[in-house]
Amino acid sequence: MVVSKSIYFVDLKLDGEKSTVNHKLGEENLLKTNYPGLSDILESKTASGNFDRVYYGEENLDSVYVPIINQEGTASAFVGIDFSETMIAKNMKKQIDNNMKFLLVITLFSFFLLFFIVRFSVLKRIHKLKEYAKQVSEGNFHDKLPVRGHDELSEIYSVFNWMSESIAGHMEEMQIMNDAYYRYVPSKILLLLKKERIVDIKLGNETSAMLTVFSLQLADFDRTIRKKSAKKMIDAINQVLHVSVPVIVEKEGMIEGFQNAGFTALFDNNSEAALLGAITICQKLNHMVRIKQLEKNQAGIGIAYGAVTLGIVGQEKRLAPITVSQYRDTACWLQRIAEQYQAHILITQTAADNIPHFFDTYHTRTLGFLYNTYTGYTDRIYDVYDGDSREEIELKDMTKELFEKGVELYCIRNFEKARHEFIEVLKRFRKDKAAKEYLYLCDKYSRQENQKDIEIYFTKME
Repeated sequence: MVVSKSIYFVDLKLDGEKSTVNHKLGEENLLKTNYPGLSDILESKTASGNFDRVYYGEENLDSVYVPIINQEGTASAFVGIDFSETMIAKNMKKQIDNNMKFLLVITLFSFFLLFFIVRFSVLKRIHKLKEYAKQVSEGNFHDKLPVRGHDELSEIYSVFNWMSESIAGHMEEMQIMNDAYYRYVPSKILLLLKKERIVDIKLGNETSAMLTVFSLQLADFDRTIRKKSAKKMIDAINQVLHVSVPVIVEKEGMIEGFQNAGFTALFDNNSEAALLGAITICQKLNHMVRIKQLEKNQAGIGIAYGAVTLGIVGQEKRLAPITVSQYRDTACWLQRIAEQYQAHILITQTAADNIPHFFDTYHTRTLGFLYNTYTGYTDRIYDVYDGDSREEIELKDMTKELFEKGVELYCIRNFEKARHEFIEVLKRFRKDKAAKEYLYLCDKYSRQENQKDIEIYFTKME
């Protein structure tokens, strides 16, 4: 049995007495005309599997149908549900809009979540790496980056730690090498030559400056040292240098070179620093004598002031600094003859004039005049005896006036009267070698007929 007609029985949405599709309740309808596709549903006795489009004016409806089966198993009625395509489209658009908003919120939330994860897990570690790189650039190689995990940043941290350790090792080696260089090439040489680095020094570099030259040597070193073994000889030299060199460094002097059991140093400030260094060294050596570390203070020190030329000589593979100056020669000569004149420190008047309040501050006595036979250079020489033993200081103080009177008479060639003064000195200070030397010269020259031709220098550099 095929159903061809139907009665409009119920409508879920009415507008007064009319349904939404302008059917009246109880109205008879032709199925094929008003409900296309329904016949197949009724014959199959199964609900619609697809939408059935129905056109009512400008409204498009999508319908689905469900057959109602009676007791005989025949489809005697059906239920139809219509959907407005316009409403469906609106609902779908609204749903899509809601989904898009939800998706946007989820996306933004995921982005910010990812940002904070990156910020605090990656960027923070990168910032830490940047800060550590800055510390390394400033010379701090002690701190290490914490390595956690096995990601790429952890590998970078490990490589950076290894790199900083390697740089620190090289820097330490370079510092050791620099310190070693400065043991042989004092940093003040760079200053005098106006160079910033050792590698900037070239063969032939030279400069001239007004400097104080300080020369120290132990008297009779060559003779006394032969009695010792090589080991004891080196130990004896280092024993003296151990107390002497730090004093020069403290007084801002520069060791120019070592010779035997002594050295030559240069001072670019006033001559007082050199004199104070000489006095301090002698006092330290006197202390070593008192505690029986030395048999005797044999130090002879010469101090002169004047123009000094500092130059770099040698060959490209082996360079060395040297100083050339008549004042260097004078200082070396004075230290050589110091012991001969019962002195430890001899200083030229040119250097003494460079020391404020020289005569009021230090124990001094005029020793006479020095003459350089090569240059014609002449200078008055003073014995500064602040570095002598207490007994010698007292004896020189006591005989100073007599001694200097004798020197004055000797310089004007009044050898008889000078002889008398030096005899009086020796009555009070029998070990005064300078007085004995002058007495010998007075006896020698007093017997000569033409005394005007006699040179009155107590010593000559030859």
